[in-house]
Order: sequence, then C-alpha cells, then structure tokens
Amino acid sequence: MTQTIVMLQSLDGLRRYLRTQERQLTETFTFLPAGALARSFPGEEITAVISDMMSLVNKVSVTRHLVDGRLQKLTVTVRYRPCVRMLTAWKTGRRASLTVQEQQALQTADALVRSIRAKRSDYLEQLYLLYSYVGGAIRYRSAPGSSRSDAFWRYTDCNSVLMHREGNCQGHSEVMYLCGSMLGFTMGIQCGDSGGEGHCWNTVSFGRCTYAMDATAKVKGEEKNPTLKNTIHFLMGQREAAENGLYCTPVQQVAPLTPCLAPEHDIYRILGVDFPGADEAARYAWKQYLTGEARVQLRISARGMTLKAFSAAMKRAAAEPAMQEAIFRNRSGSLGYSVDGIAKVNALYVTVTWKG
Repeated sequence: MTQTIVMLQSLDGLRRYLRTQERQLTETFTFLPAGALARSFPGEEITAVISDMMSLVNKVSVTRHLVDGRLQKLTVTVRYRPCVRMLTAWKTGRRASLTVQEQQALQTADALVRSIRAKRSDYLEQLYLLYSYVGGAIRYRSAPGSSRSDAFWRYTDCNSVLMHREGNCQGHSEVMYLCGSMLGFTMGIQCGDSGGEGHCWNTVSFGRCTYAMDATAKVKGEEKNPTLKNTIHFLMGQREAAENGLYCTPVQQVAPLTPCLAPEHDIYRILGVDFPGADEAARYAWKQYLTGEARVQLRISARGMTLKAFSAAMKRAAAEPAMQEAIFRNRSGSLGYSVDGIAKVNALYVTVTWKG
C-alpha cells in the first residue's frame, strides 16, 4: 500500500503540522512542501524553518527524496531536548530510558519540586519560587565552542545544568521547562533575540493568558552576586517583553503573548511589594530588615522614579526617630546595604541587600 504523503502549502500549515509532531514527540516524520511553501523555501532553507518552529528540539536533519530531479517528500528526523525526554520519563515512570546523569538530574528536579510545594500553596508563588531558584542558584555561563563540543552541552542540557548549577540561557530555560511542567504549569521554550544576540527564554500559560519568562535576565552587580535577581522578567506580556528587549520572529513564535500582564498575575501585587512612592517602599524595606530579611525586592509604580530618589528615601526612613531606635536595637556590628535595580518609564524595580 502506498503511503499518503502529507502535503503542506503554507507556513501556517507547516506550523500546525509540526506542533502536532511535537505534542506526540514524533522523532521521524515526512511531508511534501507545495504551493507557496515550496516557492518560499525551495532548497535547504526549510531545515532552519523547521528548527525555528520546533522549539522543543535541539537537532534537526532533513533528507530530500528526489525522483528524476523532482522532490517527492522530505524526511525529518529530530532530537528532543533533554528536559522534554526527562519530563516524559517522569510522567510515565519509565526512567530506564534516560542516561545515568539524566536520572540523577531528574531526582534533583523532583526534590526541588517537592520542596517548593511544601513551602508554598499558591500556584503563582510556587512558580515565582522556582524562577528565583533557577535565576539565583544556577550561575549564568556562556557556552564555549560549537554545538559539537562537550563544553557547549555542559551549559545547555538540562541534566548537566541541574547537576553543576551552571548554564547558558538554553540551560536555564530547560530547567524552567522541566520543573515548571512538573509543578503542573503549561511551559514552553522560546528562541529569539535579546540585545542583538541570540537568546532563549520560556513561555507559561494560565488559561487564556500566555506570558514570557526570562530566568537568565540580569541586573547590575549580578556577575559578582549570582543570587541578585530582579523579577521584572518573571512574567511578561507583549508590552513588558518588548520593553525588556525580547524579540522573536513570527516563524519562531511559540504562542502569541497576552498584550500585557494582568493584575491577577502580577507577583509584586500578590506579594504586597508594589508601592506608589519611594518613602512607603523605603519604610517597608527597613521593616523587612528588622524582621531578619537580608534581601528585599520591590517595585515603585511611579513615573520617572530613579534609584537615586529611592536611595534618598532609604536614608530619610532610617533617620525617622522610631525607625532609628528600632534599627539601633537590632543592629549588631557594622550596618551597610546596597541598592540595585532597573528604572522603567512607569516603575522602578529595586533590590535592597543588607551587608553584615
């Protein structure tokens, strides 16, 4: 019996077809580009398009089958990212299909997920805790060499990144994908561009809302202190992603983002660390210090707010008689703190870290 070859005539048709293959984790499949699709990509360019559209794979090879010089079909073979295979093994209980290192890494991920569930019951706080871990405990490292080198995959593959706690943007995204999915979230991996360089981040969906999430986003000083993260990149709609310089082509796009972050998904509001002015934010920061917090992250939702203005508010708050007395009673040894953050048009995102 002659096998019927799937004929695809448009990019949208190809996208739908490839999404089906990804959902089914198909490793080898065939189709024939026709019509506008064949005219747009008559040669080997189709391989790059497939790679862009299938964000859950890290290797694509395409074989062209010709008869009398005419293309009859394409056979596509893909290799799924380790995070995808590890998630499948976790869901099915079939861990024997994984390498020894992947099995060990999956145990690490399982322990992390159980710990997060034990610490937080709210679903969004669980995701935020995971995001904070991935961004803080896994140090960012640029992958050296080409994709053929072991050093490259050390910083890229989920299993290696979990074990060594070092990874590039792909490695961070794979860990977020695996652990976020284990927590029950609908996760995706998005490839694109940030600041003129190739970049990789995640998507996460809540019902009809889909957001970008970048666990490798850095703020000033993070190179010296990898645990210093700013949560402006935690959940981003189209507006926030554009403000933070994340870009992907229509071909690369995993899923359309919600226009902007909805209030019910705003972690600053949920955690009670969103303030209308610098003085209110500074008083909150000092009160957190008095309870023993070594670091606090907050947002001041005021147009044109600067780090300089907030630093001045921190000094004013500390000089208030009641606050000054409380700080003096609590103080042991020298007292110092640093203020880092990112100023946007409508908000200032701040991290205060106390020393000593």
